[in-house]
Amino acid sequence: MIYYPIDEVKPGMILGKSIISEKGDLLLARGEVLTQMYIEKIKKLGYPGLYIIDDDTKGITPQETLSEITMLQTNKVLRESVENLKKMVETQKDTVKNLKQMLKSKDFKNIIIPSKIKNVVSGIIENVLTDTSNLINLSLIRGLNNYFYQHAIDVTVISVHLGVRFQFNKYELEELAIGALLHNIGMVVIPNEIINKKGKLTFEEFSLIKEHPIYGFEILKSNSDISLLSAHVAYQHHERQDGSGYPRGLKGRNEYPYRKDFDPNIIHRYAEIVTVADTYVAMISPRPYSKPKTPEEALKIIIKVAGSHLNKVIVEEFLKTIPVYPVGSLIYIKEANDKTLLGYKGAVVEVDENKPERPLIVLFKSKNNDRIDPPIYLDLKEHLDVKIGILL
Repeated sequence: MIYYPIDEVKPGMILGKSIISEKGDLLLARGEVLTQMYIEKIKKLGYPGLYIIDDDTKGITPQETLSEITMLQTNKVLRESVENLKKMVETQKDTVKNLKQMLKSKDFKNIIIPSKIKNVVSGIIENVLTDTSNLINLSLIRGLNNYFYQHAIDVTVISVHLGVRFQFNKYELEELAIGALLHNIGMVVIPNEIINKKGKLTFEEFSLIKEHPIYGFEILKSNSDISLLSAHVAYQHHERQDGSGYPRGLKGRNEYPYRKDFDPNIIHRYAEIVTVADTYVAMISPRPYSKPKTPEEALKIIIKVAGSHLNKVIVEEFLKTIPVYPVGSLIYIKEANDKTLLGYKGAVVEVDENKPERPLIVLFKSKNNDRIDPPIYLDLKEHLDVKIGILL
């Protein structure tokens, strides 16, 4: 199974991973034979690519961090909370004044259903704890219409992985996961025409966007069954270590996320973890105003802003969990001593946890897209001259 850019997906190919709609419904199941009509519909939904099963890549199986059942259940519960909130604010979107007035009301109470949120969060934690790999295998299948939900789930998976690596206990993992899953809930209050605007935002529009952490905090803290620390994740996920973030300009300490007494003037450790995950997932996801970055490109940016924007200790741990070239990625040779290999295409077969940047790859197409028979296997830990890139 391999991830193909949507422009390389052809009728007759077999879908390798199911596609889930914005509403959490199964759009197209694994194993379906793709038709031109299916491909066109998938393109309109904004999917940059799909996993495909073919003869060349039958032995490649990207490990799922979350089961499909857990993914569907989480999507459904998150969607229910979002729809409840949308109904409440749909008459309040005309002016910033109306939104601010709404914050002073008690209408936010019980918008979120904690029992359901905690149930799906427990499923995510269980999935992560039973995963024997130290690497996070996020699905590359992301559509524009499903961005909010897939983003929230991916950020939660990464955050829980990091929480486990930092030896958080079950209660701390639950607080962290709830905050991660709902970190962007305040964006539901912001009008879609502003969120999805392709052009430059006006000063007023950007100011409104910057208030979504406040809305998220108010929504979550209104429910006594949700930890205040989880609510602070929504409040602080756009704060930066150097104090340049928003909404309050809090600073971080760039320290290991120890268990400390809560200091309202310092970015909380849960929020620091979620901020790293949120930054990464946002970059590798398709948006109306930008194309997704490859994991390699996103990780370079993460490294660049470690210490100033992101907690550098958490980034160091994060870099040990995210493969530069995920299993199942379609790759090409961009540098090699053997010039005949340049432009050859293939896939990532296996990633070594100790050397994730040097995976085992298989090459099965020439630069002219002619099939290579037999395929060429290269262990990049042994072929240090070979450099690859991901095709998106």
